Amino acid sequence: MSTEQAETPPEMAREKETMNEMAGKLAAYLEEQKKLFLITAEKNPPNNDVSKKRLRSAVKKNLEFIEKSFGIALNNPKLMPPMLEQAPLTKNQNDLKALRELAEELKLFSDAVNHISRNHSDSCYNDSLRIYRYLRELTRSGDKKAELLFQDLKPFFKRKKRKTREPAKKNPGREPWDSIEGEKGE
Repeated sequence: MSTEQAETPPEMAREKETMNEMAGKLAAYLEEQKKLFLITAEKNPPNNDVSKKRLRSAVKKNLEFIEKSFGIALNNPKLMPPMLEQAPLTKNQNDLKALRELAEELKLFSDAVNHISRNHSDSCYNDSLRIYRYLRELTRSGDKKAELLFQDLKPFFKRKKRKTREPAKKNPGREPWDSIEGEKGE
């Protein structure tokens, strides 16, 4: 290992990776994590006995209720229902909080990936337009090979024909400046 590689901080090493390499590594890691989450989900299937109407997602109002009721129960152990234990209650609350935070981070990450993807897509499209225009110019100058390649790209720029509209029927007795039906301009 050279001294330059040994002194390169991880942030700079990542900058040298291509976007394709980073995306590939991240996709592989996320696939592993997804498999672990699916295994966990299979161990905890939804309770099918409970009607779907009663099942509610933990939206903000419900989260506030959950936090408040758990806080009351944990701060007043004597008032906790007998079928509930403090340890599983705390574990469930912590798991829910961690999953909500993870969901928020994944949303932010997804937004960032979409933003970068749009920028790369725009850049690639502009480069493709340059290629198309260059092939078009070569075709106009008589290059036969360029003409064949240009013909492959040309279908992407064909416009659909507009539907022809029927000519407007004239309403006898009406003038274009009439504002209310039945009235004539004076």
